[in-house]
Amino acid sequence: MKRIVAALLLGSMFFAMVGCAGDQNEVGKPSEQLSATVGEGSRGASVELLSAMQAQPVSSQPSDESFCHAVNSFSLSLLQNSYMNGESCLVSPYSVYLALSMAANGAKGETLQQMQQLLGLPVEELNPYMLALQQNRGEGLLSANSVWLHEKLPVEEAFLQSLANYYSAQVYSSPFGEETLQDMNTWISEQTKGRIQDALDRMNPNAMMYLINALSFDGTWQEIYTTDQLAQGSFHGSEGQEPAQMMTAMEKWYLEDENGRGFLKDYEGGQYSFMALLPKEGMSLSEYLSTLTAESLQQTLTQAVSTSVSVSMPKFEMNSSLELQEILSKMGMVDAFTKDANFAGIESKQELYISRVLHKTSLSVDEAGTQAGAVTIEEFTTKGFHIQQYEPVVLDRPFLMGIYDKTNQCFLFLGTVESLG
Repeated sequence: MKRIVAALLLGSMFFAMVGCAGDQNEVGKPSEQLSATVGEGSRGASVELLSAMQAQPVSSQPSDESFCHAVNSFSLSLLQNSYMNGESCLVSPYSVYLALSMAANGAKGETLQQMQQLLGLPVEELNPYMLALQQNRGEGLLSANSVWLHEKLPVEEAFLQSLANYYSAQVYSSPFGEETLQDMNTWISEQTKGRIQDALDRMNPNAMMYLINALSFDGTWQEIYTTDQLAQGSFHGSEGQEPAQMMTAMEKWYLEDENGRGFLKDYEGGQYSFMALLPKEGMSLSEYLSTLTAESLQQTLTQAVSTSVSVSMPKFEMNSSLELQEILSKMGMVDAFTKDANFAGIESKQELYISRVLHKTSLSVDEAGTQAGAVTIEEFTTKGFHIQQYEPVVLDRPFLMGIYDKTNQCFLFLGTVESLG
């Protein structure tokens, strides 16, 4: 059975997140239904500790060259390490990067060094960027963060204060059981508009904390496809030829690099764009992906040509579920998953390590636009535990795709389409 990897993304993405303390409660505000669930304080229910940890005014740092390089390097590396030749793969660098950034606030020693190397910035520089990212979030993107603590885990106040200040994280305390599992899955479903259901299949008996980022994206094309722009066609994927409903129109932004060409198609509001890059004839998607660097991909995007180019692409859907421990370890974040983990900034007495990083994504592209959802869950347990005529771009074979934030110059999603569903 084909494996569709989804690592919702941060990537390129990272639109901004909250600016002053007075605005932060808008990010990740719990729904009435969930509030009723977790606010009862009864045995087995989760109790929100927001009143005990209010966000303080802090400075933000708008996206610049330094941040763009860091987040886009992470995004491309995450895709390259997640991709398996011949299989569709979707990652949300935005979500993963955000979740790891939260965790880095509690890391110390070599564990912190490895996480900062992976994320590309020291945590004290990263936090203000992440705050600005949420503040600059465009229309259609929702992102929320939460922390779920075992009621017996004494957590360092400085750690929770950082998450409140920069990530507007909701904090819940619970005895951890089936009701907590239900509370977390309900929270995730609501924050992703029901696109991610039952994200957490089980709770580790030794789990002491969960850090969660959930996001949803609803993008309506700036120019929606009309009925006369839809036609039956074929997609020649890794699993053979399959029927496809192709959407054809003249687009305004042409992309080209040494080994491929493609386009950008804007969503309403203009901040976000759908990106596609098709490898040149004779080059596989795997080979094309291996030629890319964060710098080359960014250059291709910034040098987009304003012109008219005929584009055809299929309707498609992607859903994935992935555990990222091995992938993140290959990317250099090793200690966090072992007995050498140092998260003393979270809790000084318990010897915590990350036992699982679950990443689930869902994406649908049709004539109206794009709908997507993603969640990243970090489970902590104890150790003990341009007017020129160009040839048409027809996406009728495997291609690279992404959802790009032109304001912050980063990717919300990046993926490889080897088949259509």
